[in-house]
Amino acid sequence: NYEGYINEYDDAVADWNGKSNTEHIKMVGTGIKLEEGEWIPSVAEWYLIYLNKRSVNAAIELSGGSRIQDGWYWSSTEFSATSAWRLGLSDGSLYRWHAKVSLSTYVRAVAAFH
Repeated sequence: NYEGYINEYDDAVADWNGKSNTEHIKMVGTGIKLEEGEWIPSVAEWYLIYLNKRSVNAAIELSGGSRIQDGWYWSSTEFSATSAWRLGLSDGSLYRWHAKVSLSTYVRAVAAFH
């Protein structure tokens, strides 16, 4: 009875609810391990990262982290109980209806900083 599934493209790209989406994902028992304050980005949050990827990667490298790869990343924006939206960080392509368990795709947590 979860009402947070988003099955329309226009609604998915407007989803800024990565934190609450991630809480739902954790609640259903996926076993995902996140540090305090981390979450899986929503589609809108991934687009913001994609648009600023060069600067984001520079900041990540400066802090000793691993760069964002040019590949597919799962978002926390779910299409259904078994499918989620994923974004291509090489060209900004967004795809839906992909079964979460059948595709080998990157997952990356984010955290806010000030």
